[in-house]
Amino acid sequence: MENNMMCSTLCTFQNGENSTVQVLPDFDGSFENGNFDGLFHQYRGVIINSLVTAFGLDRILFVDHDGGNVQTMHNAENHIYSDNTFEKRGERAYNRNDYATATYMNNRRKKDFQNMEKLTDGYTGKDLVKDGSSHLEHIVSAKENHDNTAMRVLFTEDEMSKTINSDNNTLYTNASLNMSKNSYTMEEWANKQSKKDPTKSNAEFYDVNTEKAYAADANARKQIDATVARRKLDHYSKSMAKDSLKQGSLMAIRQALGLVFTEAAMVVMDEMPELIKSMKNDFSLKRFFLRIGDIVKTAFKRVKEKKGDILEAIKSGFVSGIFTSITTTIINLFASTAKNIVRLIRQSMVSITEAVKILFFDKERRTTGERIIAASKVGLVGASTVLGVFVEQHLSESLVGIGSAIPVIGPILVDVISTFAGVLLTGLLSVSFIYYIDHSEKIKDLISFIDKTRENCFDSALNKMDEANRLIDSYIAKLCEIDVEQLHSKICELHDINAALKSSNTVALYNYCSNNNIILQFHDSEEFMSFMLDEDTILEI
Repeated sequence: MENNMMCSTLCTFQNGENSTVQVLPDFDGSFENGNFDGLFHQYRGVIINSLVTAFGLDRILFVDHDGGNVQTMHNAENHIYSDNTFEKRGERAYNRNDYATATYMNNRRKKDFQNMEKLTDGYTGKDLVKDGSSHLEHIVSAKENHDNTAMRVLFTEDEMSKTINSDNNTLYTNASLNMSKNSYTMEEWANKQSKKDPTKSNAEFYDVNTEKAYAADANARKQIDATVARRKLDHYSKSMAKDSLKQGSLMAIRQALGLVFTEAAMVVMDEMPELIKSMKNDFSLKRFFLRIGDIVKTAFKRVKEKKGDILEAIKSGFVSGIFTSITTTIINLFASTAKNIVRLIRQSMVSITEAVKILFFDKERRTTGERIIAASKVGLVGASTVLGVFVEQHLSESLVGIGSAIPVIGPILVDVISTFAGVLLTGLLSVSFIYYIDHSEKIKDLISFIDKTRENCFDSALNKMDEANRLIDSYIAKLCEIDVEQLHSKICELHDINAALKSSNTVALYNYCSNNNIILQFHDSEEFMSFMLDEDTILEI
């Protein structure tokens, strides 16, 4: 790698081949006296892009929520919901009549009494009388099912009612036992001291066949758990797919617009100083607007020339958006993320995606060390942006009280101050990190060490492979009782024959047999066909 020169690029992947988008021009060593403007000019592309996307387009395109966009059961347990439907279900208070009204229970009991020849207690195994002393019992109570967060959030009331009142979760038992069990689980109730006889447990007092009762309870829970598990799988797969596509599309738009605005901004930064200088002593409104029109045309032309880069930005953004959605959802399965964390995850995924592309899809054939450095630049700029966003959010929250105390302009002032602080920090850190990487002797030594180590390892591996091939050749030659040179000659002959046969040249095979005194009963393809068609011939080997 040449001294004081480090091409800062983003590697992309297009049509099965690698391509490279240069977002940072080569540093030519002309940085004078630590002048910030000179350094910013060298790296303005990536810095402007980061600022535009993170502090501008993010606010326009994305509406982040605490807990992300996919409803998880962990978030529901903490009263965090992705939309009003889930919130309404999750916060709904328990009411037994939502699932099993007295009218429903009586009507079903009458119907069952008519259809069932014999009524048996599902817990004791005893016969029951078809009258008011026999109750329809929910094995897993409606209250317990309601308290199941996944069921309450993912099922409608009607769906819950259907599951709770299914044949797998209902049986008949005597009225006293049913009222005693209430909303307890079978295990809790069976081992609980009987109120009617403190010397006995409920199971003993009601003469419960525990084996039969526990089996019914286990079967009911198994069926309910399976139903809930299927619904969770369906919910997560559909919700994650939908949100991944949505976030991928928005991120594709974000990255594409970011590149467009970056190119336009750089044209304006290049042209405006000259325009102001030319108008300083001889201002003409007409000429001013003509020059503005020229600047717009130049910007449009520059953007048009970047069609390929914009397409790559769309692809990269789409992938980043998908990973952002998946990562956010996985985190929220175990811990709830605040909406500002979602924004940080999004920016991190952009940097990670770009860095991975540089490391593994590098068309420039750069050395390993150079790829690592290029990827590090992308990662550090991303880290700078994340820190800038974090400072912006923290400052905005800290200044809320001050903003509310100032009429009208207070909230606007807080927004401007916090955004400016985040942008300033991002810009300063990005420039500092990139400059350090490009000019640090330690970094250059590190690149040299990595490349040298890789080269030595590669050469060592090749030498070992060559030595292994020589040993194998010697062993085969010994087995065949020929020297190594003869073995190589035979191998070359076989390679030639294989190549000829691949091109349908069967003459080479006959020539080989003739040269090696192998006698065949046919000498060409025509004789072979005649030989095979003759029923009286016998193949001799």
